[in-house]
Amino acid sequence: MFTRTFCSQSVAPSRVGSRMQQYEDAANEEDGGNTADGAANDPGDLEDNSPPTPRHDKGPNSLSAPLAIAGNGAHHSNDDSDEDDVEEEADPPNPINGGYWRQAAASRPQTPTMIDNTSDVSSMMPPARPKSRVDMATSRYHNLSYWKARRVLFYKNGDPFFPGVEFRFKPGRDIVSLESLLDKLSLRMDLPRGARYVFSMDGDRKYRLDELEDGASYVVSSYKTFKEVPPFIGDIEEMFRKGQAGGVVVGKEKVWSLAYADDLVVLARGEKGMKEMLGNMEKYMRRKKLTVNVEKSKMMVFRKGGGRRKINEWKWEKNKIEEVKEFKYLGYVMNERNTAAAHVRELVKKANKIIGAVWGIGERKFGHDFRRRIMMFDSLVKSVMMYGAEIWGWREQEGLEGVQGKYLKWVLGVDRETPGYIVMEETKRDGIRIEAGKRAIRFEERLIERGEGRILQECLKEKRKEIGKGVWKEREAYFERNGYAGAEIERMREGGRAMTDELVQRDRDVQVQERRTRIRESRYNGKYEKIITEELPKYLGRESRKERVIIAGFRCGNEERENKYWNEDRVCRMCGEKKETIEHMLNECVELREREESREEMLNEDGRGIEWMKKVEWRRGTICGEG
Repeated sequence: MFTRTFCSQSVAPSRVGSRMQQYEDAANEEDGGNTADGAANDPGDLEDNSPPTPRHDKGPNSLSAPLAIAGNGAHHSNDDSDEDDVEEEADPPNPINGGYWRQAAASRPQTPTMIDNTSDVSSMMPPARPKSRVDMATSRYHNLSYWKARRVLFYKNGDPFFPGVEFRFKPGRDIVSLESLLDKLSLRMDLPRGARYVFSMDGDRKYRLDELEDGASYVVSSYKTFKEVPPFIGDIEEMFRKGQAGGVVVGKEKVWSLAYADDLVVLARGEKGMKEMLGNMEKYMRRKKLTVNVEKSKMMVFRKGGGRRKINEWKWEKNKIEEVKEFKYLGYVMNERNTAAAHVRELVKKANKIIGAVWGIGERKFGHDFRRRIMMFDSLVKSVMMYGAEIWGWREQEGLEGVQGKYLKWVLGVDRETPGYIVMEETKRDGIRIEAGKRAIRFEERLIERGEGRILQECLKEKRKEIGKGVWKEREAYFERNGYAGAEIERMREGGRAMTDELVQRDRDVQVQERRTRIRESRYNGKYEKIITEELPKYLGRESRKERVIIAGFRCGNEERENKYWNEDRVCRMCGEKKETIEHMLNECVELREREESREEMLNEDGRGIEWMKKVEWRRGTICGEG
């Protein structure tokens, strides 16, 4: 038998082949001796005085001499060969059938290695000697298969709709380690903390690059927990692509479906294409033995203009699919006109529910701490209202601004008819539009700088063609409000200038100017302009909520009937003679002692007029039952 190895170094001949040749020669010599001298009944009575048969080792290319394959590609040195020759001569075999070989030393006991190397066919074969050197483990760098180019497919952990990311690479050249592969995967897969772990489809974690097999599929995760990926869903986009029915062209891309977890959206430009896609999908689901929940499935047709709605009939197999005017996908509510109105309305509803649920907790736990009440709003309410701001954030949404204004009025304890711009100025709060605009800008810059999202990139290119329409019109209005033109922003970005922080600060400055202009022109508490502070008023740091409410009421104009211009009766509730203003109560009201302090001093931010304010409330309650 002839075997070969593809190691770069030479291979030494086996000692086993040489021993076998010795025994064959010895047996032939014995037969010749028995024929000439006669056979002896007792092998032990014969004494063989002939010299030992010389060895005739055959070269490595001899068919009768198998080659020993060194696992580490190394061969035995000449010193080892000479030493082995001496050992063989000092260790002759046991006499066999007539004592043809003179025994000079006792035989060694068989070792497991010797037993394994003994032929099962020939019982005459003597036990093989153990090798003088232990073979080392094969190095991966001497394994030619390690350097072979590989094609590997990666899926997201637990995402059955992810189509997979294909990588073609040569270990040691294109990618040198598993860590470098994970870095490349992080750029192509949207994972919460990047690509950090690689698993087989069965959940076995892979630690080295050479563990990845050519043509195999693996799961990539940000966490150590493995989630099985059902293999029968990820190819649905490929099925639609082969059918070529329906789909929507976005720039240079054509999209047939959008999928996330167990939610699937099918897209088409017209009725015919959609019905063809549904037919193809029915065949696909039957082939995969899957079912579709028709009750949860909805159909929505986007319309640009007005006019009568065309009534279409949509069916899945024999069941009717409902056509709706609004649909929620991944928490975002879409309508037929493709505006943000339906989504904002949903956010307002959610925010009001949360405020109602946490208001009592805030009163009990943080009633004495104004700042903590505001933190509760930011973490529990505002975070919900910001969902989808990357889409609708270019425009100020009055409904969401009203939710924040209502919450601040409750915390301050002022009347509900108090203008929102006064409340926002008193609490030094930014409008929702500031944070929403910031998110919209950052989302756009992230798309431009990092090139994230193939479909999103094409959508951005399409939107740029719609100058003066839809969302792009709102975007242009946002830039113009902050003193920039859209084209100017593009030039600055191309020059490497980050515009997010600058635009946000400008929007904040514009907001302050708008508030103070409205305060100055307001018929309600127009004199509030004289007591405006640049920082949060100091009285809001008081522990007593009752005192905070009293001071806020006087500063925001709730205690002056003159500010309620919609009412006919605006005279003083204590004396009933003149219009009720702060100046009248300080200097003219006969029911109160005349004071020398001015309006600004009494309504100072530090709350120095709290004792006078309490006296006014007490006296008013005594006279007319109001407090």
